[in-house]
Amino acid sequence: MQTNLYEIKSEEKHISLVSSRTVRLVRQHEILYLQSDNCYTNIYLIDNSSFMMCKTLKNYEEELSSRLFFRCHKSFLVNVYFIKEIIKRNGEQLVLTTGTIIPISRRKSIEMRKILFYFGN
Repeated sequence: MQTNLYEIKSEEKHISLVSSRTVRLVRQHEILYLQSDNCYTNIYLIDNSSFMMCKTLKNYEEELSSRLFFRCHKSFLVNVYFIKEIIKRNGEQLVLTTGTIIPISRRKSIEMRKILFYFGN
């Protein structure tokens, strides 16, 4: 499972973020993480913008690259490229390169560590 940013960028997969006012085409490697909000999903991008979309997190999980995104918690889908570290504070949490802290569910903890180990090699 060796992956590097060049391989990710060369895939150049995009998703369309459609709202009542705009349609924005976003490359998958520009997405930091996605957060569930019932039947909506908040999408956070590397340019500090965010979008609330009327799609479930499960829909995005199926649409986005499984090599790049990992469901670390029932409410979060994270781009593994932007993970800086795992910390233990009230359970395990991810720290992104932006400083954002995201919880890891107990059931996903071991799998998350394996992914980070293989992603880094």
